[in-house]
Amino acid sequence: LVLCAKGIERETGKLLSAVAQEVLPGNPVAALSGPSFATDVAQGLPTAVTVAAKDAERAAALAAMLTAPAFRCYSTDDLIGVEVGGALKNVMAIAAGAVAGAGLGASAQAALVTRGFVELRRIAAGF
Repeated sequence: LVLCAKGIERETGKLLSAVAQEVLPGNPVAALSGPSFATDVAQGLPTAVTVAAKDAERAAALAAMLTAPAFRCYSTDDLIGVEVGGALKNVMAIAAGAVAGAGLGASAQAALVTRGFVELRRIAAGF
């Protein structure tokens, strides 16, 4: 199973790979995470993503299968890191959009990114 959705289950705090393993036990789980935008991929624009699985060989095999000329897949065995990073980066992206939309400037955007990474690291350490 290759999960393309991102998130953390609200009630339990479980990552989607844990939920998938509960629902479909015995199936190896991997996660595909961006940054990527579906419209860019559909238009054949250059995109790089990561495929993660607990088994490094499985992740590498999946990355090789999914890679295309304009769609580069990297692999890792850090499934938890990719899932947490994928879920939390979306929060940062929304905040960055709010800063840009409010016209707060490049310094505010840089501060958001810098401090945001510190906070994301603290949250991720809890997993």
